[in-house]
Amino acid sequence: MKFKSISKILAVLTVFLISAPFVSAQECYGDGDVNNDGISLSVADMVALARGITNCGYTIPAPWGADLDGNCIIDSADFAIYYCFYKTGISCLPPGFPLLTCCDPQIDIAFIWGDANGNHTINILDVTAILSYLYRSVPRPDPDFTGDANGDGSFGILDATYLIAYLFKSGPAPQCSSQFFD
Repeated sequence: MKFKSISKILAVLTVFLISAPFVSAQECYGDGDVNNDGISLSVADMVALARGITNCGYTIPAPWGADLDGNCIIDSADFAIYYCFYKTGISCLPPGFPLLTCCDPQIDIAFIWGDANGNHTINILDVTAILSYLYRSVPRPDPDFTGDANGDGSFGILDATYLIAYLFKSGPAPQCSSQFFD
């Protein structure tokens, strides 16, 4: 079949596209089963989510399960829903749970190891946040693991010292630790 004009080509393509069956993308639901073990909204799921939104290189096994707010982005808002659910129960889940979401959502690095004040930058203010918690009765970094700069699984004066060495003495960068999640 030979076409002599662009308009004829467009007409044929239009008829083809209108009559072609529509194939929808796979549907995925943010059901809370982050680690893909068949159990939704477990502590293990919350741990997998927390590991996945840090700067530690952990891959979330079922990322669509982590998107509890259905916005196609896995971020601190999803972690907050998990944490609230873990602390207070079903009232924290969004209406209509589980929500339809992307099967391959974007993952936002929400927490940086050593970023104790939560401003997405490691600087002297993180040292101040750690010392303020330890000696001035201010709230603990949220989540706790962001203050564990040396990666030993605990939170204390050694983390402040580690950050000072990193910032001013070219010491090693803050270390990720699986101990905090175990």
